[in-house]
Amino acid sequence: MRLFQALRIDDGEVVAFTGAGGKTTAMFRLADDLAEHGRTVLTTTTVKVSPALIERAPRHFSSAEANRGRVEAALDRHTHLFVTGPVDRAIDSAAPVTAGLIDDLLTVPKLGALLIKTDSGNRRLFKAPLGDEPAVPPATTLVVVMANLEAIGEAIIDLNVHNAARAAELANVDVGHDVTADVLARVLAHPEGGLKGVPKGARVAVFLNRVDLPRRLEIGRGIAQRLLLEPRINTVLLGTARKPNAVAEVHGRVGAVVLAAGQSTRMGQPKLLMEWAEGGTILGAVLTRLRATPVTEIVVVTGAERERIEAVARAAAEGDPRLSFVHNPDFAEAEMGRSLQTGLKALQTAPEAALVALGDQPLMPTAVIGDLVQRWRETLAPVVAPVHGDKRGHPLLLDRAVWPRVMALAANANPRQALAGLPVENVVAPDNAILLDIDTPEDYARARGL
Repeated sequence: MRLFQALRIDDGEVVAFTGAGGKTTAMFRLADDLAEHGRTVLTTTTVKVSPALIERAPRHFSSAEANRGRVEAALDRHTHLFVTGPVDRAIDSAAPVTAGLIDDLLTVPKLGALLIKTDSGNRRLFKAPLGDEPAVPPATTLVVVMANLEAIGEAIIDLNVHNAARAAELANVDVGHDVTADVLARVLAHPEGGLKGVPKGARVAVFLNRVDLPRRLEIGRGIAQRLLLEPRINTVLLGTARKPNAVAEVHGRVGAVVLAAGQSTRMGQPKLLMEWAEGGTILGAVLTRLRATPVTEIVVVTGAERERIEAVARAAAEGDPRLSFVHNPDFAEAEMGRSLQTGLKALQTAPEAALVALGDQPLMPTAVIGDLVQRWRETLAPVVAPVHGDKRGHPLLLDRAVWPRVMALAANANPRQALAGLPVENVVAPDNAILLDIDTPEDYARARGL
């Protein structure tokens, strides 16, 4: 996956790169991605850098010549410009730009993105910020925090870790202790570590670099799980910045919406409350299976039999803090689309995707849900769906980019209308359980016999 896709870069983004272990490489990789896709991009720095970096862009401006008019004119000829302060070849240093110049650059019309190196890692694989770092502009919309997994197993000393004493302090270990996955996660998630200087409202993505070996991939996945417990961190990228397809996986929170608002007209009684061995009821079985998956929250959308539905759900969830409820007041008149809209609005953990599960699918395969989430991490596909034979089933995984289409549906619309025409990543299911929901007494008898 390309880095600009993994970071979901919108036009006009201001992206600050912090940390160590590939920060400059990642910044210029992102610039190359954006320029290749026809978007104008400025790269700059709020710290001193080597003049050698000037060669990384088609055109360089020093601050003395980088007024808005000249930059705007140059962007008409070059899609990527690198702007620094004055260059002093005698000391092999290019100075940082001023805050005023950054504000001026942000007024350039139709700017695709402004990318900023905001601290120094002294070529180390991992770091803790110094006292005056990072110098992140207030207008920043996305902070990318870098760390290199090659640091795992190295001692926390200045030879390996920039500002080693501070890193050890933030991780609550002694100087000389090995860099472990736990140490790295603690420093990256610390408000005075990886999150230092993040402006209010800015998104945060942690990029774990040099995930180019199976062992590092497994370590990275474990760190990502830890980091996403910190609400301030939106996503964790696993990859190798020097590669064109820099990102192997994007880890973000996945919420689950359970549609449980129906009136069970074909069953003749509240079907979700009917007996089921696993979980006690049909809905209980669905929740039991969802709780065994990596979803970060489970929102049950209620309608008919609201109180009873909530009671059996709470019993099945056994105090799981991920469970919550939202009521669809239009359940009697509206279609399933309104329930889905209601559920998406109720998600609280800022998820990057939503698993849409049916409350009447007690045989929903847990392993397939894990496969859906993993495929989404690898592709960020708009829709990921399970298939068996030539039939598509449930649950579906919807990337957050699709949600506005769902929210725009009319009250009497089916969610399928919002997904029409979108590319779908299919995950092959081993059996037909993804196709089995329970609508009639015959369905119920058949499913209980499986």
